[in-house]
Amino acid sequence: MENKITKTVDLHIHSTYSDGSFSVEEIIKNAKNIGLTTISITDHDTIEQIPDCITFGKKYDITVIPGIELSCIYKIAKDKNLIMTAGSDFHSPDRDDSPELAC
Repeated sequence: MENKITKTVDLHIHSTYSDGSFSVEEIIKNAKNIGLTTISITDHDTIEQIPDCITFGKKYDITVIPGIELSCIYKIAKDKNLIMTAGSDFHSPDRDDSPELAC
């Protein structure tokens, strides 16, 4: 018999730390209520939500992957481009707090 693990995830959510309508706690509580097991709150251009993600992820027993959605403009493009990252170790002692981003 095959052993299957099923998880329901959402890896692109915005909170009130950027342009979302719900607080981090509301998002995580609602995620739990609808059966999600893992989420990533990827607010625009900020990681300020991460402490709340850790706190409320533990409170509601949801895996929260740290994430961010970065806005950038490429020199020859007129359109705004987005880069999304999830799972970065934002608390690593090796982390460069002022990275240069080339997009």
